[in-house]
Amino acid sequence: MNSIAVIVSTDDAREYLQFFLKWGPKVDWSHSILILVNSGENMQDDFFNLSVSTDLNIRYFQGVKCPLSKRNQGAKIAHDLGFQFVVFLNDYQKLEPEVIQLFLSQKRTEKLIVGRVISGNHVETLTDKGFVDNLSLSKKSSAGHKWEVFSKVSESGLIINAEYFLSLGGWSWPTRGQRPLVGGDGFLLMARTFVDGHIIGMCDEFVVTGGHLNPKSDLEIIRSKSAMYSYAFTVATLYPGIPRWLAIRFVLGRIFRMAQLGLAPIQFREHYPGIDISARLRAIFRIKPSKLSHQIAMRGLNTCIESGFACGKAPKSKCIFTPKM
Repeated sequence: MNSIAVIVSTDDAREYLQFFLKWGPKVDWSHSILILVNSGENMQDDFFNLSVSTDLNIRYFQGVKCPLSKRNQGAKIAHDLGFQFVVFLNDYQKLEPEVIQLFLSQKRTEKLIVGRVISGNHVETLTDKGFVDNLSLSKKSSAGHKWEVFSKVSESGLIINAEYFLSLGGWSWPTRGQRPLVGGDGFLLMARTFVDGHIIGMCDEFVVTGGHLNPKSDLEIIRSKSAMYSYAFTVATLYPGIPRWLAIRFVLGRIFRMAQLGLAPIQFREHYPGIDISARLRAIFRIKPSKLSHQIAMRGLNTCIESGFACGKAPKSKCIFTPKM
């Protein structure tokens, strides 16, 4: 049977106390674990009491502020404890215990499996049939299938073999020259797996709720994220060995989306299509990111500084990025 560690990287662990209470009897804890890495108020005693009073197999750790470092720290812990797969959640995302239990019932051998991330908190009712055997992705796959898989990628919807993940050095952001580009880490990980020649699985029934954007973000931050994340994502799509047409198709998809919506922001404020398209074209034509992206870029730099440049690599190692912006 597979084994999996759910790794939550957060700045505020308090809300997970109540959410994890419903996990207890619904998961096979001999093959799964919850690992929470928190950079906010220390709640070790609270989570210890939670594990004692329930059947939860949960480990709590304090981490630095850098989100990549927290995720890498959690993955290293999971690997050292002998877990085969890891999956990652952000502060505002959730994973239902039934999804984990269904995954445990399947024999998966891929290095990386692509699930889904949806907005809101609703998950379709899962039946006893388990996961559908979706087609896997390889270099021999058709162009249509490559697009189908690559267009779904999100770092929180990826289930990764822990040993292989650590062999890659963990999460990292794409770079252009000496410039760290905040975002695109999920696609970059998937691109490296694909170029290495490994089979990438699909699992549409593995659903993470909460979407891709922190609902607490204000409009200014959303605009800056759209400019920075879209640029970084596009740089990741240009990774050597990835079909060049993918980057163009992502742009065309956004143009089509903007035509559908007019010039108004996308529903639920997820991002602004004009900013998104401009950022992607800048990346393709090797033009530096717009000034609109600077707020997120500087936030990323400040996080690295506060974290002692632990971001982007395995725990206790130096960050691969320089502080030059």
